[in-house]
Formats: sequence, C-alpha cells, structure tokens
Amino acid sequence: MTARARCEKLDLTLYILNDKHLIIFDTSTQRLGHDSFTLDEGSVFSCTFELQLDMVSGIYYPSALIWRYDTQTKYDEWEPATTIYISAEDDVKGVVHCSPKVVRQEIRGGMDENPTLIAGNACGDRDADSGYR
Repeated sequence: MTARARCEKLDLTLYILNDKHLIIFDTSTQRLGHDSFTLDEGSVFSCTFELQLDMVSGIYYPSALIWRYDTQTKYDEWEPATTIYISAEDDVKGVVHCSPKVVRQEIRGGMDENPTLIAGNACGDRDADSGYR
C-alpha cells in the first residue's frame, strides 16, 4: 500500500468472506498485538499474515481493509483481494474444518450396564406396561 497523503494511526484488517459474502474470519494488525502505523506521502506499507486455513470445502474471498480505530474511519478496502477454492474428500459441513476423526466407537452389552440412553427410548418404541419395549 502506498500513501497518497500522510495518514496516522492506521491498522490493516484481514478478513475472509464465504460464498454468501458473509464475514467468517476477521483479524487485524492491532488485534494481533502490533501498534498502529503512520505513513507519510509516498511511503509504502507491506504486511504478511500467516493463516492456517482449517475450512470446509467451498469458495472464499480473502479481503483487506485499511482502518483507523480511534475515529472509526475506513481509508481503503480491497474486497475481494482474491478467491480461494477449497475441496476436501471428507464430508464436513459448517465453516471451519476441525479435522474430525472417530477415536472410539463401541456397542455396549445388555440392560445391566445401565446405559444413559436406551435405543428404544431414542427411537420412541413404547410398551403399554413399561412405557418402552
């Protein structure tokens, strides 16, 4: 980014939009612990973010915004800056990909083990005497 005039107390915000153009991720240099910056006319600001994109399959639009927090002023915006296409073999829905895996699965024995939820209860099978069969 090159300043056309002196600008003070600036912040670079990085955000990602989903295919419906809703913000699903948002951070900034200040929120990540860096001070605001000042640019004189002709000065060039450069910043690199590193992200771990744990997202489900879909189309995403990384975007950037130059912002001044104390006056709530937007100086410039690049939306979208580019497009990211993510494809995954596993079936995960939602926005983030939490890398799910089954680590344990079991079928327990009979009624003497006092299960929390009896399959008949969950399925709604009822018996006239006990309420369940």
